[in-house]
Amino acid sequence: MTWLRTWWRETPTLVRNWTTVLLPTGVILFVLGLIGDQKGFWEDRSFLTNLVSSLTALMFGVPLALHFLGRLGAAQETAAATRDWRRWAARAASDLEAEVITVLSCTSVQAATAAVAHAQSATSAVIQKLNIAPEQVPPEAVIDAFCDTAATYLEAFAKSSGVIRQRWQTVERLVSQGHELEQSWISAKDLAGMNQKLDVLSKLDDPRFRPDQLRRRLARLRSRQQQPQPSGLATLAQNPRAHVNDLRRCAGDSAFGLKVLAELLGALPQPPS
Repeated sequence: MTWLRTWWRETPTLVRNWTTVLLPTGVILFVLGLIGDQKGFWEDRSFLTNLVSSLTALMFGVPLALHFLGRLGAAQETAAATRDWRRWAARAASDLEAEVITVLSCTSVQAATAAVAHAQSATSAVIQKLNIAPEQVPPEAVIDAFCDTAATYLEAFAKSSGVIRQRWQTVERLVSQGHELEQSWISAKDLAGMNQKLDVLSKLDDPRFRPDQLRRRLARLRSRQQQPQPSGLATLAQNPRAHVNDLRRCAGDSAFGLKVLAELLGALPQPPS
């Protein structure tokens, strides 16, 4: 009986009103028809008999048709809405993925993952050199590899975070629409995790640590040198310890940012199954 009450509550008000009028009327006509048969009232009244029997059938048929066609139409609308939702969700997931890998100048998630792994190796090389010789700046080749990958990727991602966030908001909106259609796609935990990753990556944009700034400072301070100096950022004399500390902080932030970026690449939403 519970499903029947639920079904009745979900029926449109207009259909319920017509049903409460037509069905009792049909029952009354049916009973009157039976009594008329017993009394012989319908003899020699073929036209009236046909008229009343047709009207009685109509009283039962119209409510049934309204309910059946209404349910059928609602089912078709739901199916169409679900198909549209799946198509939009697949498009939103594809757009987000394309935006992320474009920022990293890659053509696929696999290529982007490999590029981030390479950047992590370059960052680890900087940190390793700093750990071995805390007062010295790593060789220029090590710094260049770091700037060309880790620092460049994180700077590009931070600058493009607004567009990526818009793509992600489209995904979030479609997740909410999916709930209304009883379609599950991305869990609340995964949504929160992705938002956290995007927040972290959008803030990793320190002007002092941008690749062009590092190289510009290197060239400017090199021109001030009175005597030959070792290659690399060690030429940032005057206060080398401050520069080493800046580089250590930059490498540490980059290592964390690349870890988050790798996790984000692994958590990019796929089209709903």
